[in-house]
Amino acid sequence: MDLEWAKEVVANKPAKLYLFYGVEEYRKEEAIRWLAAKLPSFKKQTIDLEEQPFEKLIQALQQCSLVSGERRLIIARNAKKYITGAQANLEQLFNCLEHVDMKHMLVLNVSHAGAGNISKAKLRERGILAWLVNFKPLTRIECQTWVKKEFKKNTLEIDPLAVAELIESVGNDLFFLAQEIRKISTYCGDSTNVTQEIVQELASSNVTDVFGFIKLVANRKIQEASLLWEKLKQAGAQPNYALALLVRQFRLVFLARILLDQGRTKEEFTAQFQLHPYVGSEIFKVATGYKFQELSTLFYKLLQIDGERKRCRVTTDNCIELFLLNS
Repeated sequence: MDLEWAKEVVANKPAKLYLFYGVEEYRKEEAIRWLAAKLPSFKKQTIDLEEQPFEKLIQALQQCSLVSGERRLIIARNAKKYITGAQANLEQLFNCLEHVDMKHMLVLNVSHAGAGNISKAKLRERGILAWLVNFKPLTRIECQTWVKKEFKKNTLEIDPLAVAELIESVGNDLFFLAQEIRKISTYCGDSTNVTQEIVQELASSNVTDVFGFIKLVANRKIQEASLLWEKLKQAGAQPNYALALLVRQFRLVFLARILLDQGRTKEEFTAQFQLHPYVGSEIFKVATGYKFQELSTLFYKLLQIDGERKRCRVTTDNCIELFLLNS
């Protein structure tokens, strides 16, 4: 990833447009959070283009011309179809940006490997100062460096063999790695060093597939989830870990549904429960597919089944199968 754009922000030389594209969602979200934190005086506005019309973004940009002493940071998520689709949308966007004062900023977050129909040359022709930043998957060496830095944020050092063990167990998905790093950091407490033995004890193998299983259940794809669970068991997945994730996921989906019925936004939900924006968005999206009573019944059944496990009346594996049967 090109970090020159970040250096320019630190040097108080921000651009008018930032296009964050590429397949590495975690670092895109981290970049947006970093950018927002570096601009505390800016009024922030987030627009999800999967849920809101393109005109909402155009209106927000047009309003920038009407404010005098205020600086605005507009973050437009899920903009893929507008940079890869009809040229008319881009033309309208460029026309707006041409008339927006340099003191305002727009971030387009795109879940797409390319920059679509936007190019530096086109932007230069229109006099629009912009950064197009590609968030590619990390190489293995880059991933190892990233893991070390994340542990350092928690005042921990990690042995090289432990780094390799963690990536081997979890994979290179940064969302899953970040979760495991938080768990290991909490476990280490006052210790200052993470060893290979600690990682072997705590890191969850098959974690990516376990999350895939949880996602299938949450999206009501029960037959697919049941088949995947059988494969996971054969591969040595830990039922206790899967059940804990299942309970946590449905608790969050249930809470998201409550806030949704209160007219609250996914941004408020994400902030209230201190979730990563991408994770919060995905959970909120799942919650919209359920009615409150459905979720209430499902979550109650899950807690009942988990209670039976804690009283040693059923095994954890049976708990999961019982829940799948009742879903």
